[in-house]
Amino acid sequence: MITLRVKALEGLEKYSEALDFINQNYKFFLDKTQREDMLARICAKKGFTEKAIDHYKNMLEINSCNYDTYYKILKTMGFELFDQYGAVKKQSADEQKRIKQTLLEYQKIWPRVDAHIRIAMKWVEGDDFKTLLKQFIRPLLIKGVPSVIQAMKEFYADDAKIAIIQEVLFEFLASMDKQMTLDPTDKQEQDPTVYLWLVYFISYHFMFLRDNENALKFVNKGIEHTPTLIDLYTLKGKIMQQAGDRVEAARLFEEARALDTADRALNAISACYQVKAGKIE
Repeated sequence: MITLRVKALEGLEKYSEALDFINQNYKFFLDKTQREDMLARICAKKGFTEKAIDHYKNMLEINSCNYDTYYKILKTMGFELFDQYGAVKKQSADEQKRIKQTLLEYQKIWPRVDAHIRIAMKWVEGDDFKTLLKQFIRPLLIKGVPSVIQAMKEFYADDAKIAIIQEVLFEFLASMDKQMTLDPTDKQEQDPTVYLWLVYFISYHFMFLRDNENALKFVNKGIEHTPTLIDLYTLKGKIMQQAGDRVEAARLFEEARALDTADRALNAISACYQVKAGKIE
């Protein structure tokens, strides 16, 4: 009932009354995130920008990984981030600089979170994008996070960013081949698994570009390096499927399934690829 009354007052544009009512019933809100979100939204409508941002910061104290909260902060600051269709809206050089500076301030507060870096990458370009890209990818490669490439997928609609992604990946690869570090200035060598996930990432990169020849080249490097990693066989299966060889794709998924027969999701996916190849029996 408290929430409904706040929404009703907000709908009637009685913002001062809504704020007073929330403050009077502050302790009765069980959902702290919802309470802070309402306070921030109404403060923004009243023109209290700094207060609104303070309430959004309170939300980040609860969940510092929430992308939507960062979007709301930037919107409150006056940035038009998306067009009417939800697509990322291009920003001027000055706006890009301000967005980057704003989000990097939150990085200082929550250094173990990469959400602010990932969000900034949506709008920055050129050298700024390259710098943030390295910051974002590096720890994920070291940890061995296969989904990192999926997190980058939206950038494959931008030719300039595709070129930067490829440049960074090959810079990492050149350094790993030479001295087993991701950067020539690094003093400590990386674990061999970092090389493995790097070639996996590069293979996925070329698959996104529909360059099946190079995609196969790098996934085969990964298989030579670690022939027991299931993700490599499923990736190679996807590449073969994209290349039009459904029989080989089905064989590769069956090979991956045989490496872990307890994985029910992989069992189902392998069966689907068998059906695609016409192996109904």
